[in-house]
Amino acid sequence: MRVLRLLTAALLATASGAAVTPAHAASPPLAARGVLGAETTLTWSGAAAIRLSVAGPTGYRGGDVDLWVSGATFAFVRIMAPHQPEDCPQTYGPRCLADRVNWVHGLHDSGAFDSLPVSHRHDAFLAEPALLEAPHVDVYLFTDGKATLRIRTTTLRGHTAYRPGARFRGYAGEIPQTCVPFGCGDATGRSNGYTYGGQTFDLQGAGWAEFYAINRADDRGTLPNNGNQPRSIAGCMFPNWRKPAASAEAKDHPYGCGDTSAPGDAEDAAVTAAMEHASGTSIGSNASNVPWSGAKGRQYIGFEAASAGPGPSRALAYGIWFRFL
Repeated sequence: MRVLRLLTAALLATASGAAVTPAHAASPPLAARGVLGAETTLTWSGAAAIRLSVAGPTGYRGGDVDLWVSGATFAFVRIMAPHQPEDCPQTYGPRCLADRVNWVHGLHDSGAFDSLPVSHRHDAFLAEPALLEAPHVDVYLFTDGKATLRIRTTTLRGHTAYRPGARFRGYAGEIPQTCVPFGCGDATGRSNGYTYGGQTFDLQGAGWAEFYAINRADDRGTLPNNGNQPRSIAGCMFPNWRKPAASAEAKDHPYGCGDTSAPGDAEDAAVTAAMEHASGTSIGSNASNVPWSGAKGRQYIGFEAASAGPGPSRALAYGIWFRFL
């Protein structure tokens, strides 16, 4: 099977949080289906999806994916082929190959990525080797503003452009959070304590759920990890591969993660220590990403983050849900 590799670029578009959408993608046709070409441009707002037919196997690299945003605070792209290996890890569920592109305004404050073109100021989890196989790929897109994605391939021909219009059920957005002991109202409240939260979405069928988060420094001009300020962040899913019958209700996960509906788990939940799906650690402005393709119906996504030190910090956590086309 292909191995996922993280290709990192900046997450901050411009000082105003917006970038210019290419003129050639201004008015593409609305379509539920289309054709993947040597260059394909997708322009959308809100939640959108499209199925692109693929004439034959073709490849692409991280540098072949461009993303522009306008008036948005986030943009997420998921590219999924029907062909999945038989040995997908249990932690991923039955579908483990999905190319992912993420952009969130304001996550990198150091200015270290200003030298990159605006179209490459995002991060991408791409399968290696990055290969799109016939007969098609499904592209799921989310933003709270306007965004344009351009994919360049190695062996296909022609230029195509669409406004994705396939009907599907999905949602992406920042997970509501609680900060203790001081609250989330200011930078001080987001330091020296825990931040946690969770949200449930009903897929009304089989689909994808994903936790995406990053810890950031609020002070411009400082090091991404604010010097001596260690931070960690981790996400969880309920139900999950280990607990397929776990509750998807937020009330059963009052501290973000942990499961008070299961005997013996209440103590872990009280200290926000029960990572029932998977966990990751982020220092400074690194991302934590937990995908799960075994979601069915109501699916809960939660997170917990810890911070300590004199400098301000913030944990930005997003939930991404979509039902497969």
